[in-house]
Amino acid sequence: MSLESTIDEVEISDAQPDAGELTLLQVDVILPSLTNPRTIFFDEDSEELAESIKASGVHQPILVRPLPAARLDETSRKLGRAQRETHEIVFGERRWRASKLAGKTKIPAIVRRMTDAEVLEAQVVENLQRVDLSELEEAEGYQRLVDELSIPKEEIGSKIGKSRAYVYARLKLLDLSTAGREALRRGEIDPSKALLIARIPDEKLQIKALGQATGSSNYGHALSVKDLQVWLQTNVMLSLKRTSFDIKDVTLREGAGACPECPKRTGANPDLFADVESADLCTDPTCYHDKQRTAADRRFDEAQREGKKVIDQDQAAKLSKPDSREWLKGYYMLDQYPDYALELDGATLRKALGKHCPEPVLVKHHESGEVVEALPIDKVKRIIREQGLSRSAKREKRNAADAEKDKLEQAVKPIEQRPEYLERWRATALARADETLQRDSAVGTPDLIRAWLIDEEDDSWETRDALHTILGGEKNNLVAAIAATPDGEVPRLLLRYMLHRSAERYGAWADDNAARQGPRTALFEILHIANVDVGEICAETKRAIESEERAAEVEAEAQEAAARQPKPAKTAKAKKSSAPPAAPKKRGGKPSAEEVQAQIAEQLQQLDQAPTVAGQEVAAEAAQEPVQAPDGAAEEEGAAPAAPARAFSIGQLAKVKAGSKSADGKALKTIGKVGRIAGLGDDGRVHLRHGPRSHELVVVQPEQLEPYSAALQVVIGSKVRIHPKSLLESRNKLTWREGTVDACTDDGWRVTISATAKDAELVDTFDTSELEVLA
Repeated sequence: MSLESTIDEVEISDAQPDAGELTLLQVDVILPSLTNPRTIFFDEDSEELAESIKASGVHQPILVRPLPAARLDETSRKLGRAQRETHEIVFGERRWRASKLAGKTKIPAIVRRMTDAEVLEAQVVENLQRVDLSELEEAEGYQRLVDELSIPKEEIGSKIGKSRAYVYARLKLLDLSTAGREALRRGEIDPSKALLIARIPDEKLQIKALGQATGSSNYGHALSVKDLQVWLQTNVMLSLKRTSFDIKDVTLREGAGACPECPKRTGANPDLFADVESADLCTDPTCYHDKQRTAADRRFDEAQREGKKVIDQDQAAKLSKPDSREWLKGYYMLDQYPDYALELDGATLRKALGKHCPEPVLVKHHESGEVVEALPIDKVKRIIREQGLSRSAKREKRNAADAEKDKLEQAVKPIEQRPEYLERWRATALARADETLQRDSAVGTPDLIRAWLIDEEDDSWETRDALHTILGGEKNNLVAAIAATPDGEVPRLLLRYMLHRSAERYGAWADDNAARQGPRTALFEILHIANVDVGEICAETKRAIESEERAAEVEAEAQEAAARQPKPAKTAKAKKSSAPPAAPKKRGGKPSAEEVQAQIAEQLQQLDQAPTVAGQEVAAEAAQEPVQAPDGAAEEEGAAPAAPARAFSIGQLAKVKAGSKSADGKALKTIGKVGRIAGLGDDGRVHLRHGPRSHELVVVQPEQLEPYSAALQVVIGSKVRIHPKSLLESRNKLTWREGTVDACTDDGWRVTISATAKDAELVDTFDTSELEVLA
């Protein structure tokens, strides 16, 4: 079908009165428009379209208008032409060019009379519908509608079917620097990143952000759109809510005005900054910092006039420390990251101090003249110490609170469910069984048992620890100690080893093991052989804990009563008298520590000696009347002293009191020794283990001991010795070794254990109850 017949079949009855006239025009009488937004035509695309036109013709007419009078002179100067141009293309220049390449002499066209303004609007709107239109070409088209046709930005969207925010975002791309536009054209950044960069009013900052977006200044790694948003809001957009200057002051920077009315504030254009949460961000860091410097200079001058502490440039030069992070000698900068030695949490010293931050000293930098805020180092350290702001202090508070919470939680549990109860009765059971095995004879083949124990010694740390607990001495000489054990002691050694080793196995102390008969587990079988009554020990342990709790209640009541005692009234100074002093009267008011301890000891003795409630009542009634021994009554020579009340329990950490003496009146050699209670004798004396060797076990009277705790003594740098947590403590490889405390962690005190001739240096963490402070 010919092109002419195609045009004849076109229905034009539906055309509007101003739709123009559809006709066939000679291609030579048509001129391209001087205002066409499209200026680049690719040869390959034109050739491809020309081939299509050769095959099937032009499917869509071009739009032309009669040649305007302004172009008649242009056409009349072209000589040697058979005919002059009579029409100008409004849009469709690409189809007109392809028709010429295809050798067509005519092209379908709609001829419409249009003004220059109508032509430009039609061209821009039609051009904006192109599929291959670049973002910058689209933005330039919108800008032409605004500049040349005075079409408001708000109305452009309705003409092209786009939202107002979309149009604003495209127009903002025209604020890109030359480097940014080139990066967008080359595809190095996408329109989303380009828009984020275009919102920066400073060209230098745009180039810096472009480096982050392309990876040229970010170690070769380009940021994602989301990461670029975060980077810009951190490094470019500055908050107006926490400024050091008055944002309403119009005198801080000439021509800038007040920040709330500034068009560079994010809240001034919410459509453009829809991705930014805050409306009070400044996008012009240069202006922001200029205002900041001006305000700081004014503040410095005002402080100087008022006689406040300031440091000018000359003074700062004398105090400068160019090789130090704190460039001003004796001062910390408030807006720098705090010195790591202060153990503070916070991005800056100002944030770390928070509400405790005092009025700073204003300092002018000795080179730049910039005003900064600083605080004296000694003042900062005093505030941190007094307010407990360091990480160590906060950790100690948390640990103390956790310990108190745990203590309260354990106190409300039945005694049978408390870890202390389990630990203490098990320790007592092991100790009594071991004592029995040491006294009674045992059966076995000495050589076979020796060989088996030597094989066991090389099996694991746990085995070595158990044998070391029994044999003592050096761990590396355990094989020799086993070999040197006399034949008669070898079977007993085996049973003792089985006792300690089986006690460490998982589930060894389970209730069903104790109740099971024939055969029991190894642990309970040995306890049975040693005639250890587990039930009696459990009841005994429970009574001991109850007694300690009653003692604590008595002590608390005594202290409370002492606190309620009225203080003696102050009297006027009396004149000196030559009369002899009157006999001393009984002191009133708050009792001394010795008196309180005496009261507690007396009540404890009454509690421990009363087996029943009825007995306690009788004892209490008897205690109300003084009891005096008959005159001349004395202890029989060689008779055992009356057993004092047991104020200590097995596993408790204790210290030999100063001034303690033996029966012959000589000072004890073990004064000041710290150890754990290993046993309570029937004669009332206490067995205190204060070292690993056999001779490091002292038997003393209860009054010669005092409870020991390192809680109030241990600090970072303390020289300490390691004690087992209890008689069941499995960390025997570290027990009795010495070290230095180098840190306080959430798990306890971190101690560097000193190296010995046979053991290397190592680091481990201990609870306060495991430590003895040496220095």
